[in-house]
Formats: sequence, C-alpha cells, structure tokens
Amino acid sequence: TVDPSTSCSPGDFTLADGTRIGVITCADLIYEHPLKDLLDRGVKNFVMPAAWSNEMADMQVMAYAQGWSAATGASLVLSNHRRNAESGSGIWQAGLPIATT
Repeated sequence: TVDPSTSCSPGDFTLADGTRIGVITCADLIYEHPLKDLLDRGVKNFVMPAAWSNEMADMQVMAYAQGWSAATGASLVLSNHRRNAESGSGIWQAGLPIATT
C-alpha cells in the first residue's frame, strides 16, 4: 500500500518565454493525480522520465503516453529506458507523434 503525501504539490516550472512545463515521473501517467491537478492549473506541456518494460501488454508506455496526450490535448516528452525489453521514447502533441525511438 502506498500512502500519498498530503503536503506535496504537483511540480511545474515556467520557461523564459512563458511556457509552463509540468514534471511527472514514471507511473504518474496511469493515475489521475498529479496530472489532473497540473492540467487544472493550465499546464499543457509535460516532461516524463520512465522505466517501463514491455513484459506485460498493459504496460506499454508509448501507447499510454500517446493516448494520454490525445485525451488531454497536451504535449508530452517521454524519456524511457532503451533496452531490448523496453519500448522507446517519444514526443506527442495532442496525441500526434512528433518523434519516437
């Protein structure tokens, strides 16, 4: 059982041009929070390091990432481990692939 913190707020930062970037990590993609909190605050661009393998069909990080981007209209930069048993990395904008490996 994981007890979520009640005092941590979602992480984001603002670039010099005013673009807000939300920072999520690994399994955050499959949970409602903190993503919903960041989206509710107007964040539409996200970066995400991940370490997902391809061992189970339901753990395909690139499919989750693209689907989430399409469902929310947000942009997502995903950096996943890259080994034989792992899918790659990618960039999606409103679900459209910009780049993948």
